[in-house]
Amino acid sequence: MGKTLNNELNDPACISASNKKVKKRRKRKKSVPIITSIIFSVQRLKPDVISKLHQLNKKVELIKKQETIDKALKKAKLASLENEIKQIGGLSVYQTVSKTREHFHGNVNSSKWIISSLKTFASKSEVKLRLLDVGALSMNYENQASWLQCTYIDLNPQKKGILKSDFLKFKSGAMEEYDIIVLSLVLNFPGDAQVRGQMLVKATELCKTCGYIFVVLPLACLSNSRYLTHDNFHVMMESLGHSLIASHNSTKLSHKAFRKKSRLPEKCDFPKKVVQPGGNKNNFCIVLQT
Repeated sequence: MGKTLNNELNDPACISASNKKVKKRRKRKKSVPIITSIIFSVQRLKPDVISKLHQLNKKVELIKKQETIDKALKKAKLASLENEIKQIGGLSVYQTVSKTREHFHGNVNSSKWIISSLKTFASKSEVKLRLLDVGALSMNYENQASWLQCTYIDLNPQKKGILKSDFLKFKSGAMEEYDIIVLSLVLNFPGDAQVRGQMLVKATELCKTCGYIFVVLPLACLSNSRYLTHDNFHVMMESLGHSLIASHNSTKLSHKAFRKKSRLPEKCDFPKKVVQPGGNKNNFCIVLQT
């Protein structure tokens, strides 16, 4: 049998057939999808756009808070910062990078995890669950129309069907409107830590009792911040009346699901305070004042 195998391997006809197979395999190269090319182009051309935009937003918020500064000087400084933001592409570029961010972070689609989680623990009802997607770049839940009634809002809508709205001003005064609130990669956008806290309070106001709040953040915001940890964030949400019911970390993103309790929460403030000392930490923070 060994000789037969060797003969076959040395047979020119076999070698020729083998080479043809190799050639055929080499020809079957898949073309790189256009979206992949766009993703890597954005990654290459705008590697620091998110960080830069956050820094500029922080400066804007700090200047807005300065009450002693001359009004003309404040206006000039804000105009200068707004010009810098405009030069790097502003919110539009931020959104473009955000659209591809999930591809950078292990091709994890947050909406898929949210839908899967809801199907696991949300009780079935004849009435559609009302979902509010804050900072929506796409209508990720339109295929779930049989059981979800979705409202999509964003400061700068990129698609028809997404409402132009500032979340903190959205339905001002309305209480307990939605069964589900989705805050996916939006808490990390404001430059002001207090605004982030206000967004959590707003989400609480708009969420029905026993409703759900989903929060998606870059993993580094909770695992490598000197001012915030996973446990610290859980306690913060607990103080607003929410219990953690599901959590998932991908390569670069942290996904969390909370359920609003029926009982009133205990009021508790979370100032800017170092909770995870050490070098090489980032400064992401959420200041909560209830």
